[in-house]
Amino acid sequence: MRSFCTVMVLLCLTAARAAEIKHTFVCLDNRRNQLVYVDQFAPGNSWRVPVPKGSRDLCLLDRRRVLVSHPDGASIYQLADGTSVPFVRGLQGVTSASRTPSGTFLLGGPDGFREFDESGRLLRTIQPQGPVEHLRLVRIQPNGNLLYCAEFTVYEIDPDGTVLREHTTKGKSYLALRQSDGSILSTTAGEV
Repeated sequence: MRSFCTVMVLLCLTAARAAEIKHTFVCLDNRRNQLVYVDQFAPGNSWRVPVPKGSRDLCLLDRRRVLVSHPDGASIYQLADGTSVPFVRGLQGVTSASRTPSGTFLLGGPDGFREFDESGRLLRTIQPQGPVEHLRLVRIQPNGNLLYCAEFTVYEIDPDGTVLREHTTKGKSYLALRQSDGSILSTTAGEV
């Protein structure tokens, strides 16, 4: 009985603390093909807008805008109301959209990676030597290298596309991030 009471007290305290915590966030709902903005401070500001089927990645650009990948490119959505402006169109199989440390934009798909300036002008194409089939997300590192996940493997490539290292994962890899100690953390089909 004592452990049951302890659990009940902890649940009540957790519920009380949770009621005090509020967030503002944006996320992609891949199942319903929606971009969702939640403002728990002002719920009337929350919204949902449809996105093309296959949109997988988003990148917060500033406090007003978010970049979202679409299978044929990417769009920029306004956080105030969800209105969008196409950023880049005419590509195929885009699964990743991110901002680079230098402020450009990187889109990734099965035919490699493309870097664009703010106006949507193509700056360069990176064709990795490693496979990009079943590409999930790619992130450019401060040193210019790219980390990306494809099927059951995490790759690190240099700016010319040369594979520097690869690591096989137990599940389908999705996103890889370099930690402050230099190690790489990867999510895999619900596991880390």
